[in-house]
Amino acid sequence: MTVTPDDDLDLAYPINCLRVGRAGTLRLRLADAARSVVTLTVFAGQIINLPVLRVFATGTTAEEVAADHAGGVPS
Repeated sequence: MTVTPDDDLDLAYPINCLRVGRAGTLRLRLADAARSVVTLTVFAGQIINLPVLRVFATGTTAEEVAADHAGGVPS
């Protein structure tokens, strides 16, 4: 499932694993108790194993970001 970065809307449900198609940065709101916001530098093909609630448009330069169902999307 393709993930579209958005500064205002959370994902429909938290994603436990993201796959990056093109290198850059990801600015994420985590689905943790504090709703932490982190910025990661990522490379093409990298898999991010974090509970993600939002991928921000501002601060995200990585492209082709997708939920990786093999990585554990919640049921």
